[in-house]
Amino acid sequence: MPSEQRNSPTPLSGTGRQEDEVELGFVSGVFGLMGEVRLHLHNRDTYLRQGEWPAILVDPGTGRRFAVSLSVRPGAGKRFLGQIGGVVGREAAAQWQGWRLVVPTSDLPALAPDEFYLWQVEGLPVFCGAQQVGEVVGVHQTAGAEVFEVRVGDDTVFVPALERYVLAVDLEAGRVEIAPGALESES
Repeated sequence: MPSEQRNSPTPLSGTGRQEDEVELGFVSGVFGLMGEVRLHLHNRDTYLRQGEWPAILVDPGTGRRFAVSLSVRPGAGKRFLGQIGGVVGREAAAQWQGWRLVVPTSDLPALAPDEFYLWQVEGLPVFCGAQQVGEVVGVHQTAGAEVFEVRVGDDTVFVPALERYVLAVDLEAGRVEIAPGALESES
């Protein structure tokens, strides 16, 4: 567990990511000698990618911490550089490697009516016409498109989130509508 320091991230109750939180990325390493960390953000275009913001740091095995500030600036690729408030020095920063960055879903910006966050699709039933054919159990990002992992009975099928396969994602109705044949497209 990271060593206690004055002004270091404050312990929070519980362990792991909570149901009302979404993971934005993780601390992937240390940068330099002053306590900066390398951050891997799952979405390079995340609205939190630059500037200073409050962060919740999560390590499933040892707990949760609230950092009063996480200062973020661009690095290379999906990696960014950050400074966790109260963490000074390379050794102190190294103790945060592997910790996940999460935010409450209520802190996410509002989306247009036809937009959704990928995490909102997980758990939704999948329909082809009027028949429920499965459930989204995961969403994966690839170079070409996001891919919905759909549990169909005892099998898993991967459906690219492209208009020709996924006809609609209706969060209000709580369902994903796929095209006929979409389950055979990528198995």
